[in-house]
Amino acid sequence: MVEKVRGLEEERRMFERIKAGFPVDILVTGGAEEIKAESLDVSAGGMSVVSRRKADVGKNLKLWLNIQDKHKPFYTQGKVRWVRPLEESGFRFGIEFDKPEFMGVSRILY
Repeated sequence: MVEKVRGLEEERRMFERIKAGFPVDILVTGGAEEIKAESLDVSAGGMSVVSRRKADVGKNLKLWLNIQDKHKPFYTQGKVRWVRPLEESGFRFGIEFDKPEFMGVSRILY
């Protein structure tokens, strides 16, 4: 996907994004800050979420993806890459997974 970034065109994503809404529990590492969020889309390389609270760019995260299947939440780690305020009190932010998560994302498809 080609995305405009500050007037430049740049290839940003290696993996296809899938629209998927499910609860995500986030723990910002290095502290006890917990964030409840809802996913908007996910790929093997990362995801975007919305929340009333934000996590700052560059923060490391522990993530529990509460995928609506009959399994336990899928655990992974990642880093906040971007944050955007939303008009209706909240934030949308992008998370890059520390490593590609093919198995976790495959659970969303089934």
